[in-house]
Amino acid sequence: YLDWAARLGRAGTVVVVDNVVRAGRIVDPGNHESQVEGGRRSLAMLADDDRFDATAVQTLDAKGWDGFAVALITHPGLSSGGSRAERH
Repeated sequence: YLDWAARLGRAGTVVVVDNVVRAGRIVDPGNHESQVEGGRRSLAMLADDDRFDATAVQTLDAKGWDGFAVALITHPGLSSGGSRAERH
């Protein structure tokens, strides 16, 4: 849904992605659960896609470790997959 958020949003639109840490399972390279893999793909897209400027925040509460990402759409007109790495 991040790609659609960037396509439909305007510069300045805020996108929040919840549950990105998944009790720390996101950093376990042996974990291939679909929710964990989806979280990894989402964070990778936010890191690499020029349409977003984003950060992730880890949280801890009675349920354990989790977190969320907050992204600002900066360049909605770019085509899907515009990568920072490709420009450098």
